[in-house]
Amino acid sequence: MTIKGWIWYQGENNCGCERNFPGLHYGCEQVNLIDSWRHIWSATEETTPVDAPFGIVTLPPGTGEGGERVIQDFRVEQTGGYGYVPNPKMKNVFAAQAYDLKDPWGVTACQKISCCATFRDGYGPVTFKRNSSCIVKGLHIDTDIDGDWFNSTQHFLYNWGGIHPRAKQRIGQRLATTALGLVYKLPNYPKGSPSLLGCKIHHHHENSNTKTNVNVLFVFSVNADNIEVVPPEKRKIPTKELQYCIYTFGQVSSCKNWEVAKVLEPFNGTAFKTSIPIDISSQIGLQFRYAYSESPCVDLDDPNVKNGLAPAPLNNCVVKTRLGLPLNPFLAQVEGQKCNVLPFQN
Repeated sequence: MTIKGWIWYQGENNCGCERNFPGLHYGCEQVNLIDSWRHIWSATEETTPVDAPFGIVTLPPGTGEGGERVIQDFRVEQTGGYGYVPNPKMKNVFAAQAYDLKDPWGVTACQKISCCATFRDGYGPVTFKRNSSCIVKGLHIDTDIDGDWFNSTQHFLYNWGGIHPRAKQRIGQRLATTALGLVYKLPNYPKGSPSLLGCKIHHHHENSNTKTNVNVLFVFSVNADNIEVVPPEKRKIPTKELQYCIYTFGQVSSCKNWEVAKVLEPFNGTAFKTSIPIDISSQIGLQFRYAYSESPCVDLDDPNVKNGLAPAPLNNCVVKTRLGLPLNPFLAQVEGQKCNVLPFQN
């Protein structure tokens, strides 16, 4: 039998079971799965190519089944430890990053505004469905608990059903977009989400508080797609997609107090800039992380989201591409006048 390739979405149970050792062995298992399937399916000559394309979906927020605390590490493991695909271990692999597709109405918020009821489905666990008496800001919530699972509209309150996540249209669009570039080699489509190529100190100056503004420029491989930054007036709710911590040289592993770094502006369609007010010295450094938390593009502490007064918007990242792809997660470090990209792998 000959097939074109595979699309693989899996990982919730693994993330939850390995909450003490995030992604333990999963990166190796993911690589081995792809290699072994390619080997088996290509065993007969002139059938499936030995490098047949393989598509994956990283876990969205709230789907770690108990492992949300380390879900950002697990997403990296889904890509073999790199944070992006294709990579040296996972060639001809494309992906849909889903860290910005948190369910618009979380279970807690849903219960607070009396829009959820509970029942037991055929599998036993308590499940949540829509309540016909619920009206949120003039939006009527119907009682069709099966619903159209392929819609990503913001009024779905049924928390379980189908396959996570419920925003399936966006997942499908992202897989299709990257497959058109990587698999079908159409020139106007990217082979994947943009990955960080490098970073540098753009320039710095003294501000009114006599601190130094350290401006950092992050540069990406955009491959047929441009980076865009949502203007401040069009941003829906706060995000935490870009964070930084200040550390003393030699103690970078002690970074625990992460602050939100503002994304200021795009640069030539291939980069974006941030500015950190800090007294930089020979003994002080900065570490950055991007999309490296459970829900980087929706602030879960935002009172409107937390209390169910507003849905958590999908695709809410400040930085995205012209075709709507989120960036791949990254780590970076500034010491003195140098900025370096850090690998996820140990």
